[in-house]
Amino acid sequence: MDEAAGLQAFRERFLQGAVFEEHILEFLPLIASFLPASQRTQTNESRAAWRAYVATEAGAVHAQCLARREADPDAVITLEEARIIVGPLLDPTRTAPRLSGQRLAQFWAMLPPTDPDKLEMLAFFLALAARHPAFYEAVRLIASDQLKTGEPLDGVLRSWIGGALQGKKPKGPRGRPKETERDLRIFAAVLVLQHLGFSPTLDDGKDRTPSGCGIVADVLVLSYNAVATVWTDQRGRLRDIGRPP
Repeated sequence: MDEAAGLQAFRERFLQGAVFEEHILEFLPLIASFLPASQRTQTNESRAAWRAYVATEAGAVHAQCLARREADPDAVITLEEARIIVGPLLDPTRTAPRLSGQRLAQFWAMLPPTDPDKLEMLAFFLALAARHPAFYEAVRLIASDQLKTGEPLDGVLRSWIGGALQGKKPKGPRGRPKETERDLRIFAAVLVLQHLGFSPTLDDGKDRTPSGCGIVADVLVLSYNAVATVWTDQRGRLRDIGRPP
């Protein structure tokens, strides 16, 4: 099985598929920056979500800025516009969708046996199961279902079951859940600002041009260094996704 191919299939078919549609309103401030205008309103759900988003102050400003950037990639976004756009992303009271093991397992089970991506996605799930509780739970449910139905087990999945029976479980992310949630919001906000033309960080403290981390630090009343550290750490963890444990 090809883990890298599984990662690509997962990105394209899960994050942009059923989960994208179900949680589009919650994700919209982030994904709107990375989708062409024609793709933001392709379905009834996305059109409704986009209308709801642009009806908010942050959404209206975001839409205006994206239109300016699409017409002129060098268009400058003001600091005030940037703060308005990322404000909802950084709001600690805003609920965010979470990937659950049950949803991952259900998605995988819905793929027909002849689907060429099915085994590759399982390889990706197995790789992340060693480090991420949601993927561990997904693989556990997949294995349990196949054992109940008598379906033939892939060799790698059979080996994983043996390890699970010996009590091998992922430790999960380090740090308190509140800090983890905050850090993910910070990372998402800096990503949005980067797409809007802001450099994520200062140039070794020499360039005084406002950066994404600086704007987020201002909104959250944190130090620049604290936000820059979160950005660097989260970016490193993202690069680790899909690598062998």
